[in-house]
Amino acid sequence: MDAARAAHALASATAALAHQRDVHTGLLAVMDGACEALEADTAAILVSTGGHLEMLAATSHRAADLELHQLHLEEGPCVEAISTRRPVVAAGDAEITRRWPQVAPLMLAADLHSVIASPVSWHDTALGGLNLFRHEPREFSGSDQEMAAAFASLSANHLLHAADVSADEIRRRVDGSFADRIVIEQAKGVIAEMQGSTMAEAYDELVRDARDRSESITDTARRVLTEAQRQML
Repeated sequence: MDAARAAHALASATAALAHQRDVHTGLLAVMDGACEALEADTAAILVSTGGHLEMLAATSHRAADLELHQLHLEEGPCVEAISTRRPVVAAGDAEITRRWPQVAPLMLAADLHSVIASPVSWHDTALGGLNLFRHEPREFSGSDQEMAAAFASLSANHLLHAADVSADEIRRRVDGSFADRIVIEQAKGVIAEMQGSTMAEAYDELVRDARDRSESITDTARRVLTEAQRQML
């Protein structure tokens, strides 16, 4: 890990959150910063709600897909990090296959050969986990783990926005973020249908459009859906 680049990425992500009220877009900023700091290629966040895990946000369609498979199989680095409340690291096809035999084929097929998962916690509450993947089978170092933990804490802070948040309030905010995710998924489908692209390409375009317009990805998704509805009238 390049210390100067990591510090810059952490500072940039923190600054972005100071001006960002949209939870989903803020989490994307955190994950983008984590990827830059740790030279990761994609990232995702799982959260625990109502006694089960859900995929909350991801930097790519591929990462989202992999997280959903972890949820279905109840196996994988992020699932393990949440259950143990400890960071999980693995590098190389052999280790990944040994530790998560069901998830490994999906992870390797996505050309992801190393991972670090950090628990996202608030006081004694396990909110979820932050997953960072690399294409290279290169191990995450001890300093990488510390930096990943810093970004995981930043995720928790952005999700909660307060020093003392009740369990009901945590659930309400997480549920609000899921509503945003549904809007984004619907917009991805509209873009893919209109342009004949894949869902992954549609998601990338949605993110680029939001950045070009300096608006939240949720607002961009709502605009896409509104424009599509107008065209149908």
